[in-house]
Amino acid sequence: MVAGMGTVLLFLSLMVIVMYGTAWFFKRFAHLFVEEEPEGSHLAMLAPDDTVDIAVAVAAIRRYIG
Repeated sequence: MVAGMGTVLLFLSLMVIVMYGTAWFFKRFAHLFVEEEPEGSHLAMLAPDDTVDIAVAVAAIRRYIG
């Protein structure tokens, strides 16, 4: 039982260390991982009929929830 609990503690400790290490890495080298922004907004990419359907669906959900 002690060996199992020790294994779990070791695994969780290693996981925390790796998470802190990756956070440090991506903060330090974030300039190498630049994501391109899409042109225009997401709603601009939809057809005009889609925006109306979305607005109707959102209104129906808000009315149903209260």
